[in-house]
Amino acid sequence: PRAFEDPSFAVTLPEIDLIMETHISTINHIPLSCRDIVADLFLVHLDRASSNPSFFNFHVVFLIPKLILFTPTQKGKNHRRDLKSYITERVRRFFAAEYMSLWQEAQSNQKKLNQANEKQKTTSTQFTGITLPQTSNIKRAEKFTRLGQYSKAIKALDSHGIAEDTDATFETLKSKHPSMPPPTLPQEPCPESLSFTTDQVNAAVRSFFTDTAPGPSGLKANYLKDSLSAPNANKRSRFLLSLTQFVNNLNEAKIPNDFGPYLF
Repeated sequence: PRAFEDPSFAVTLPEIDLIMETHISTINHIPLSCRDIVADLFLVHLDRASSNPSFFNFHVVFLIPKLILFTPTQKGKNHRRDLKSYITERVRRFFAAEYMSLWQEAQSNQKKLNQANEKQKTTSTQFTGITLPQTSNIKRAEKFTRLGQYSKAIKALDSHGIAEDTDATFETLKSKHPSMPPPTLPQEPCPESLSFTTDQVNAAVRSFFTDTAPGPSGLKANYLKDSLSAPNANKRSRFLLSLTQFVNNLNEAKIPNDFGPYLF
């Protein structure tokens, strides 16, 4: 971990590289009963990053998905009630700057999920001459069917999964993405940046397809949509204002230079 100095207190954050590189399973949607508090968490830290675009403040914004919204290991009859309790407590701890303990909990939780998945995982099973899909593929197909994404559901049934992390896989990917020399930037001054309105940002967020894949931080488009659907109208409007200001700051390159590679 690397220590960062905040104007009010010194806290330790998990390495941003570790956050971006570590797979942490996260929930698909913020439960309706938690949307007010999660929207509040997002807007507070988006405002801080907009008013003071330091590496620290940007770092904290991109901790939220994996430290707050990671998938719980237990799913019983009281799953929804328990999930609300888990998220509410994590938000409280996040506001208390307990970043490292939340990160350790997320990693431990993911280890348990991986172990459970390994037990359920099956290679293609032969049954009366019929090759059945892997259990994980069936679950993905069921999820896409519930969302009405039938073409994805069909593709999931015969998916070979993620390719192995090998040199051969890397070379294949490189062949699909040829390298090019950096572009030559024009010498004249850049034109003035566009400024987006809340209506434009709201429309852009809502235009995302359901379950659009997130970037390495785990920030899903669903989370932005859910925050814009928070029950409390004041939370919804304040979140949209905060997100709009943050988007305009990004568009004007009001970001810490050393955080640029993680955004772009």
